[in-house]
Amino acid sequence: MHTARFAAAITALLVAVGPARATTLYTPPLSSPTPGVCTLVNLGSKPLDVTIDVVNGGGVVTVSETSSAPPAGVVSISPNATFASTIGYCRFTFRASKNKVRAGYFQVGPGPSFLLQTVVRAE
Repeated sequence: MHTARFAAAITALLVAVGPARATTLYTPPLSSPTPGVCTLVNLGSKPLDVTIDVVNGGGVVTVSETSSAPPAGVVSISPNATFASTIGYCRFTFRASKNKVRAGYFQVGPGPSFLLQTVVRAE
């Protein structure tokens, strides 16, 4: 009798908790003729599957990639020419707390030194 109640309680708990919800972060609108990358750092202790989308000003995904970020690892995607020709943004989707990642758009300057010019944090 106790085993049946215990099993029912565990089942109810698992149904109530359900699967983890996806977290989505966005950069502010971007426009730049200088190349950069949409980048996410996994601060967690487990691998994290991440989808990074580059979205143009019309809301159309122009570049999309799903990758697994190892613990303390980085995944990136290049917007190609999207931000050179229109305003757009980076979108990061994953199943973890937003406190487990740092994400944003990073732009580097041309030339041999590749100086970091811009960092835009996703929220």
